[in-house]
Amino acid sequence: MDVESLLAQLARPHALRSTTTRVTTRAGEVLVEERDAEGGVTTTRVGSTSLASLSLRFGFSWHGHSERWVEQQQARDDDGCLDEAGACRRLLRIVTYNVWFAERDQLARAEVAMGELECLDADLICLQEVTQPFLDLLLEQDFVREQYVVTDGRGSSIVPYGLVMLVKSHVGLQNLEFIPLPSNMGRRALAVKTVAPAAFVVTAHLESKNSPEYRAAQAAAIAAYLADEGSCAAIHVFAGDTNVMARSEENAALCSALA
Repeated sequence: MDVESLLAQLARPHALRSTTTRVTTRAGEVLVEERDAEGGVTTTRVGSTSLASLSLRFGFSWHGHSERWVEQQQARDDDGCLDEAGACRRLLRIVTYNVWFAERDQLARAEVAMGELECLDADLICLQEVTQPFLDLLLEQDFVREQYVVTDGRGSSIVPYGLVMLVKSHVGLQNLEFIPLPSNMGRRALAVKTVAPAAFVVTAHLESKNSPEYRAAQAAAIAAYLADEGSCAAIHVFAGDTNVMARSEENAALCSALA
């Protein structure tokens, strides 16, 4: 193909894929955005949620006797800053995974994800775009019930989808916190403090679409949180979905901000 033919082909309009996206605004409104093949967007309000009212603090553990997930009512005894020796007793194996909220093949994809997560045997698992059906299946898994504390054992933080973290019981979840982020889509970060080793791990799903300014502001807010709240932990980690290409200039800037 000669150069003129190639340029002519690139100049022709390309059909867009129709997409449907559920988002939660900063005010707590749940919206469905439908984009057609011509680029037109229709937004429908389908409900609301009060994200600010969440009171999850210590996660949920499985109680075999009562056969249910029970919210932990207090932090581990290791309050405050752990010494460096305690913090470095072992390394952390961390997995981050955007499980995709779409209904397309949702159950089949979720079942494959469960197998992958079990095989990876991570100390911490950071999940984004978790829906209620995915969480329900996750909480039914034997390996999750036997080995992990889960940040949300009910689904109150995932309307219509959201962030969930799993922490190995022997690592210990001391406390958790949802961090408000500058966002036009109701985005937040989820931070957990672990016991052994002492670490602050934050996961988030940064702003999607053409929103580099929001993503930069969100990265700065997470970095500030880690610098402040995480000052007494030897390990600081961000593990999540930045919504940018790995080799892009924006990704390099985000990595620099979070370093």
